[in-house]
Amino acid sequence: MKVTKVEVFRADLASMGEGAKHAVLIVRLHTDEGISGAGEIGLAYGTGGRAAGHLALELAAAHVVGRDPFRSEALFDAMTRKTFWGQNRGAIFGAAVSALDIALWDIKGRAL
Repeated sequence: MKVTKVEVFRADLASMGEGAKHAVLIVRLHTDEGISGAGEIGLAYGTGGRAAGHLALELAAAHVVGRDPFRSEALFDAMTRKTFWGQNRGAIFGAAVSALDIALWDIKGRAL
């Protein structure tokens, strides 16, 4: 199995009523076996969410697409230890990596 595609979706929760004022970003990874997994970019407020979404796309293109999702620990290490900004993760970088990591684990869970 290999990851073939990454998508980032923005869900505006304002229409859900009081208390749901922020947008949520979801990362979805697709595989060549038709299994997909989703992870949330955990920046529900402020201005960093869109930046994390773009960063997730770049990280996935460089370190996840074309690779086996069952090797999630190795992919996590590649995103964090083999990139300049991954060495000292901030909130935006961490949110992007976390969303991709959650999506990889989601794929594993669905496959098993």
